[in-house]
Amino acid sequence: MSGDDWWEEDPFEKMFKEMIKQFERMFKEIDKIEPGKPVVKGFSLTIGPDGKPVFREIGGPHSIRPEKKKPEAEIIDEGDKYLVVVDLPGVDENTISLDIVEGKLIIKAAGKNRRYIEAFALPKDASNEILSHSYNNGILSVEVGKKKGLKKILGLD
Repeated sequence: MSGDDWWEEDPFEKMFKEMIKQFERMFKEIDKIEPGKPVVKGFSLTIGPDGKPVFREIGGPHSIRPEKKKPEAEIIDEGDKYLVVVDLPGVDENTISLDIVEGKLIIKAAGKNRRYIEAFALPKDASNEILSHSYNNGILSVEVGKKKGLKKILGLD
């Protein structure tokens, strides 16, 4: 390897060049989009198990209909309760409505360009009690209680 070849072998230089290519392609695709319409487009950059960078596109060069987008959610078991974390970008906090019906957390929310009405199935031992909720930077966090089993009521566990 000559003195000038070491730079070409640098994985960060390769990653940077790939990012530049992806950005150039994204900007060309943006020209195809109808003006004034919202767009989902981005990228993910991770380091693979082999130590090499992995660059992935997220979304596409297309307009979206906000009412069709289903929010991402995760249900986390925290021992005595569940934490439901939902991605609700662009929502006015005052419009958020929460309810539990037949084992499903029902979320209704709206914003300037978005409207959500979603039902998320809760685990079987979740109660119908919403302990608390908060909304910060587009993330809704809801704490849902768990049903108290017979052992817990009798103090046997």
